[in-house]
Amino acid sequence: MVAEGLLDAALVIMPIGDHKLFVQRVCTEKLLVCLRRDDPLAREESIPQELIADRLRICLARTHHPLLYDELMRKFAKAKILLKPTEFVSSPAEMQFLVKMGAGFGLIRETVPLDPELTRRSISGLSLQVKTAFICHPAQPRPVLPLLAYRMAKLYAGKAEMNGKKRPSGSAGVQLPLQIPSFG
Repeated sequence: MVAEGLLDAALVIMPIGDHKLFVQRVCTEKLLVCLRRDDPLAREESIPQELIADRLRICLARTHHPLLYDELMRKFAKAKILLKPTEFVSSPAEMQFLVKMGAGFGLIRETVPLDPELTRRSISGLSLQVKTAFICHPAQPRPVLPLLAYRMAKLYAGKAEMNGKKRPSGSAGVQLPLQIPSFG
């Protein structure tokens, strides 16, 4: 819709195909296996590749993002993991519901809030990532859109750097006004 001029800009999951658009990657997140906390594999730090093919049954429906679906299937095939998904979903909430019901494992981004009965684990020797990008038409007459994309990427990069680090204690003693982080 952005390429056709129907939208000024959008946040999208990559890849987007061969469009001549301005693309600013905002963030990259790990894609992990979602499983029940009471599953024996939840005790492992990561799940061995040979145990994934039979258990990873819940997948993003190809109709929702064919390029991403195909990219993920290629990565699994390259790792010699033959997936046979049986359940197809359109959202993380649907996937989590099916995992809770025992329909199999699913894939979930590392930052998606998780149901307390579920957990996430990586796959041994396989790195899966999802990239989110801000896109707009390169002939966009509003220079604020590429600037907004740049600020979003910087904001996320700053938050990613703080992951796992202790935030400073105390305060500057000044109550700051509430601001929209992208413009602050």
